[in-house]
Amino acid sequence: MRARTARRGRDGRLLDRPSAMRSGLLVPLAATVAILTAHSVDGQVAAALERPSIDGPVPEVGPIDPGSAESGVRRDGPCRTTAAVLDPSAPPASATVDDLSAAWIHGRGEGQVVAVIDTGVNPGPRLPRVRGAGDVVPGRDGTEDCDAHGTLVAGVLAASEDDSGHSGVAPGVEIVTIRQSSSVLRSTARSSDVTSVGSGVGTLSSLARAIRAAVDAGAGVINISEVACVPAGTALADDTLGGAVRYAAVDHDVVLVAAAGNVGQTCGDQNPDHPDPAAPGDDGWDDVVTVAVPAWYDDHVLAVGGVGPDGSAADFSLRGPWVDVAAPAVGLRSVGADGAGVSDLVVDGDGARTAISGTSFAAPYVAGTAALVRQAYPGLTAR
Repeated sequence: MRARTARRGRDGRLLDRPSAMRSGLLVPLAATVAILTAHSVDGQVAAALERPSIDGPVPEVGPIDPGSAESGVRRDGPCRTTAAVLDPSAPPASATVDDLSAAWIHGRGEGQVVAVIDTGVNPGPRLPRVRGAGDVVPGRDGTEDCDAHGTLVAGVLAASEDDSGHSGVAPGVEIVTIRQSSSVLRSTARSSDVTSVGSGVGTLSSLARAIRAAVDAGAGVINISEVACVPAGTALADDTLGGAVRYAAVDHDVVLVAAAGNVGQTCGDQNPDHPDPAAPGDDGWDDVVTVAVPAWYDDHVLAVGGVGPDGSAADFSLRGPWVDVAAPAVGLRSVGADGAGVSDLVVDGDGARTAISGTSFAAPYVAGTAALVRQAYPGLTAR
């Protein structure tokens, strides 16, 4: 499925503030990353980029908590919702039954289980097959979404057809939802060895546990529309995340799909456009200035960039040598925050409205496509 030399890479993301949504930003992977070391000169990272490893330990079965096992979680502010200002005469590309019907010649994903690791998913009339498998909130199962983000992701992936003809890419799949992050929730306690990057809850270690939970719940495809971005040369406490990637992609033949990340508050500096064609053997890795996790686990994760309506790369889509494919990421439609209806705007707690844009929403196009491929060709391995 790759037309270039295999490399390793990783990325990560999480939904957060309205400003993040306005810029198409993936909110920091609960945006918590443990930063151990980083050396820079005049703001430029001076260390060579080390490829990510999947040799770490597989996370143990346990709670998907934002910090320590003793951490509590509280809500901080009103939940986000959605709204619609739709022009039926100009539906977005690749979002209607007419657009998608040619891809359904082998089915609409029936029998496939796709995990959405995100801010939770609200089941509803257009998302009828949602099964909870984990939550950062003790006693919950992931079928609550106060951010609206995970529900919108699930809608792009699997919403059933509505009266306007809007549909998800693979409406026949079963969604397994795991809430491992949120910008609306806050941890009341945090382990001393965890450094937060941005607001909300969610860490690299909780993402690792969420991946394991998704695999153990029977997912054949996992969608991760979350990104933790750090400067190149930063050492990450991500051993268990690498182990979880191996557990999924290698040990259990699961397709891992991750958003590439958005330049802005979450992902800082844009990476170079492409490797230097005048430099023999240059694969672009030595020029990277911003790393996105888990997208940069390149050999084992299908990293998804974003394009606009004309097919050109979206300015906010973080580039990188690990990016494999692109999908629509600007001005999209999905279900409403309640799993019903159709929406094209996110409404923040303060009433601010933003379009559904970002590589977060490009990823489920690819995850849905992967589910259709796995249904049509069950003999193909994840790789």
